[in-house]
Amino acid sequence: MLGALGASHLDSMMPNRKPLIALVGRPNVGKSTLFNRLMGSRKAIVEDEPGVTRDRQYGDAEMLTREVVLVDTGGFDPLDDEGMLPLMREQARIAIDQADAIIWLTSVREDVTPADQEVGAVLRESDKPVFCAVNKCDSRGLETEALSFYSLGVDHVYPIAAEHNRGVLDLIEAVIDALVERDAFAPIDNAEPSKDPEEIAELKSQRGGYVEQVRVSVVGRPNVGKSTLINTLLGAERLLASDVPGTTRDAIDVDFTWQGESFTLIDTAGMRMPSRIRQSVEQYSVSRTVRSIERSHVAILVLDATRTLADQDARIANLVERRGRACCVVVNKWDLVEKDGKTMRAYELDLAEQMPFLAQAPKLFISAKTGRRVDKVMGVVMQAFRAFDARIGT
Repeated sequence: MLGALGASHLDSMMPNRKPLIALVGRPNVGKSTLFNRLMGSRKAIVEDEPGVTRDRQYGDAEMLTREVVLVDTGGFDPLDDEGMLPLMREQARIAIDQADAIIWLTSVREDVTPADQEVGAVLRESDKPVFCAVNKCDSRGLETEALSFYSLGVDHVYPIAAEHNRGVLDLIEAVIDALVERDAFAPIDNAEPSKDPEEIAELKSQRGGYVEQVRVSVVGRPNVGKSTLINTLLGAERLLASDVPGTTRDAIDVDFTWQGESFTLIDTAGMRMPSRIRQSVEQYSVSRTVRSIERSHVAILVLDATRTLADQDARIANLVERRGRACCVVVNKWDLVEKDGKTMRAYELDLAEQMPFLAQAPKLFISAKTGRRVDKVMGVVMQAFRAFDARIGT
């Protein structure tokens, strides 16, 4: 089952709605640890570095036999206006607007701060059920200290230790009870029934196999425009997009429909040369990128037209080929290149010389920022997928 919002489930002909639970709080209070605890997997990067989770990270989870969708937001500090935090704050606000319930995570290791007060004010405006969980309560003494967070004006405080699964069940029970009371698990009106399992088995037996939802990984060096490309495709600021190298450090799944077909787009962390990787977070992001390629059907290799082709580009392209995935090449920022009638051909020849194994991969020159030719991207993706599928089937 895909760990992304909107994944199809074959065992339900008329599926129930999956309520969305947002995890919000100041940076470094343990949101990713709690997210991973509730998901049962290490899906979000966990590190003692403020702002490690920068994008909204979605995932399916089961709580007390109820299916829900979790969203792990970037650190939410409404008082900080520097660097990436304003973008992270906006991502958190979007998640709050979408959520059916909110788990507001704080840390017992820090006193109540003005930022906590501001977060509380924002959450009270949302008119959503809010559950204040005080994390890192590893002992009864710390659970007593957590009572000071009642000063935030919440109805109840839940002392937990996400890393050790202490108090998490009580928190889950309260959240699910509130969602049931709000009828958040009601059947989806006019939901289209999933394909019958026998029909899918028949389709799978046909030449070339059958894929119900094509998974597309978007890969490339840091700051080549991967998130901007996805945002332009979706028409929304779903992922952080900025000029800061390495803005996306987690691999983010986003469901997407194009011409009636379902896709999952995976925006991966920008991969750097091993010699430039210094921090464990960077190393884990690279391994996440590798796994994202492995679970995709097609990889979009994004190149920066304003930068000379480098070993990093070839290494990533070679990784896609060695993992046996279909590939298409999208050359971004083409609007910034001084060109004449021979420029595109010269670039293609340079690409063929440095990466001959991409000779058959379809190529497209675009500007993700202006939207020029972005409407052609999914057509190129399907061209690569069908050509690859045909080769596998013969």
